Amino acid sequence: MIISSKKGFVEKGTIKTIVTGKGFILGLIMSHEHMRTREVNIYDNYVTGINLLMKIKVSTGCSPVKLSFTGNEKVYFGIGLTVDAGDCDVFVIAETI
Repeated sequence: MIISSKKGFVEKGTIKTIVTGKGFILGLIMSHEHMRTREVNIYDNYVTGINLLMKIKVSTGCSPVKLSFTGNEKVYFGIGLTVDAGDCDVFVIAETI
């Protein structure tokens, strides 16, 4: 099943578990309106601080940032998918298996 729409949206300042169980990240869109670089942290877990998959820095001049992962580049998670959006708005497209 593909996860997107409201379930895949993580508003700035929030931490959200998008998927419980195994799957793949297929894509991300991140943006912010600040004058400095901001960070988004993505975890393979139900909580933050354990099993960091990605730490993405989003600079002001590059916002919004769009990343897509296909084929062998898909990012696997085995426990769950939790996003700490920091000061960014984040949209995640994930596939559960």
